[in-house]
Amino acid sequence: MANYSAIAIGINRYQFIQPLSYAQADAQALHSFLIEEAELPKSQALLLSDASPWLDNQSTYPTGESIRRWLQPPDAPTPKPFLWFFFSGYAAHVDGQDYFMPIDANPADILSTGIAASEILDLLAQHGAENIVLCLDINRSPNAIAGANVGAEIVQLAQDQGFICILSCQLEETSHESMALGHGMFAVALLEVLRYYRHEVTLDRLARYLCDRLPELSQHHWRPVQNPLILMPSLELVDRSLLPVAMPESQDTPAVVETPSPVVELTADQESTHSNGNNRGSATALDDPGNGHSGSTSLQLPTFNNPSGEAEPPELTGGVEDIREDIAPPIPSEPPESSSSRGRWLLWSGLALALLLLAGWLGSRRQTALVETPDPPVVAPAPDAATESPVAPDAAAPAPDTTASPAPDPATLAPETAVSPAVEDGAAPAPETAASPAPDAAAPGTGVDQGVTSPTTPAPETAASPSPDAQIAAPPATTAPALAAQTPAAVTQTEGASRAILARARTYIQANQATGFSRAVAEARKIPAGAPLYDEAQADIQRWSQVILDIGKGRAARGQFGAAIAAAQLVSPDRGELYQDAQASVARWQQQAQQQTVNLKVLSDARRTINYTQASSYNQAITMLAAIPPGQPGYLEAESLRERWSRQIYLIANSRAAQGNLEQAIATARLVPTGTSNYTDAQQAIARWQQ
Repeated sequence: MANYSAIAIGINRYQFIQPLSYAQADAQALHSFLIEEAELPKSQALLLSDASPWLDNQSTYPTGESIRRWLQPPDAPTPKPFLWFFFSGYAAHVDGQDYFMPIDANPADILSTGIAASEILDLLAQHGAENIVLCLDINRSPNAIAGANVGAEIVQLAQDQGFICILSCQLEETSHESMALGHGMFAVALLEVLRYYRHEVTLDRLARYLCDRLPELSQHHWRPVQNPLILMPSLELVDRSLLPVAMPESQDTPAVVETPSPVVELTADQESTHSNGNNRGSATALDDPGNGHSGSTSLQLPTFNNPSGEAEPPELTGGVEDIREDIAPPIPSEPPESSSSRGRWLLWSGLALALLLLAGWLGSRRQTALVETPDPPVVAPAPDAATESPVAPDAAAPAPDTTASPAPDPATLAPETAVSPAVEDGAAPAPETAASPAPDAAAPGTGVDQGVTSPTTPAPETAASPSPDAQIAAPPATTAPALAAQTPAAVTQTEGASRAILARARTYIQANQATGFSRAVAEARKIPAGAPLYDEAQADIQRWSQVILDIGKGRAARGQFGAAIAAAQLVSPDRGELYQDAQASVARWQQQAQQQTVNLKVLSDARRTINYTQASSYNQAITMLAAIPPGQPGYLEAESLRERWSRQIYLIANSRAAQGNLEQAIATARLVPTGTSNYTDAQQAIARWQQ
């Protein structure tokens, strides 16, 4: 395999796990940054994602087999200062071991389909890099894959092998994505700090920026706060640039061929032959581009002296094809105006054709209107009666013999068909005069009935008013019997309706969703007392209310007091003892939520106190954690941080001892607090260093 300096893996569309939204975009963005901005050659940066192209006739689709194949060390590893490994996707923790989840991983069989973290780290260690940087965004939603403490083994393995480990969040937290950002929170913060510092980015600068920016992004986008976990194996790496650098290309890279003579004579025939060859010239200048006529033309191409004496990279050199782009093309046989005039002719021809089609369409519509106007006597008198006041009121009502006219039967016409002639003829009068006769034409029976009463009003406006009245007066005659007929059917189907209500209520239920059970309860309450299945509905309501309270208690046990309170408040007061239990739980959780807010502030302040190069800052942060007593929200997280920071103090002491600063190493080791797992090791190291 090739000697890669950066490997980025991003997986969105898992085959057996809930897909992610922006893991692939995160890996692609980091890969593009390293190539385009960090100037890392493409041959030294590897991308494995859902849509990454094939490379060396091999697929880069991130299956388990493909990832193992691409991570195999090269036959002759090239020493390099840094190797970056970025993974954005799922990971799982089973039986104390971490597993990276490839795109074909199955949560039901993680041991067989996942890739052990120890295997991945062992493969990376064989790539010949002095330092390996792990950037992992793996702590995804806990509902997707069962297991806790994802990343715990990775942190331990990184400590043992001396890797720089950067996790997107703490072990007890969850990493999040944002639709507004189009990336994961961690990737956004990581790319920001890399673009800001470029090749001057160090572990100290990166750690400080991520610790400040990542919680800020989480709060700004209304996500649970996530804090990065950064492992620094040695103080020597604090001020070193972390970005991978370009390594010398392999011997297989084709060498650049320079022109042997300072002046090249090319004819027109030779240009085409030379431009297809592999000979690449350097940047050239053109003294006389010629007059553009065809024929044998000599071009003098002076060479460019490279002061460094190095061959230029292939992607920056250009052959004769590139040079000819700047040369004026020969004069064509036809004047250049012919193409533009042809275009103008086509444009005007198209416009003329469009105008002819439009005129023909308007003429056909006008002709249709003239033909249809005198035919139906039902439509023609109506606009005249509404617009001409001298006409007698009798003209407003259609004549009784209009239904027997030879025009098509209005009862069979749709309302749109009856309105269209009136609209064409009534274009000149007011709009309401054209729309008013439409109902009369559509329903002649109702128009005749209204015509009997309309002559009593001499005003012409009343001639247009019967049509809406006819539409309003018609429905009661048909709906009243229908309602009377439906009443006995509803009584006989009460049991069926009750079953339908219960069935619909059960469709609202979703696992671990209190609102779904609350909707089911509200639906079941639609069965009144005395109705069939009322007792069954009440039993379901009691059972679902208990489930709602259990969901709230489960959320409170995980420290999600706000969600727990919201769930318990869904229990209705008519549930008796269950309601009292819910109210007591709400009062208790409200107090714990207030205490949790205070303790989270303590944890946040402790994290901000840390300076990754000063052991005393870790000791000060550990002292601040003592403000969270056992049993309170956040205590388990405080204990986890206490152990981790004690381990970091011990590592700093070992690093100083390795540099020969035994006095500083002893002073640092004494900062390891008692009661931690590293306290005994620190005391033994102090005794050894004092000798």
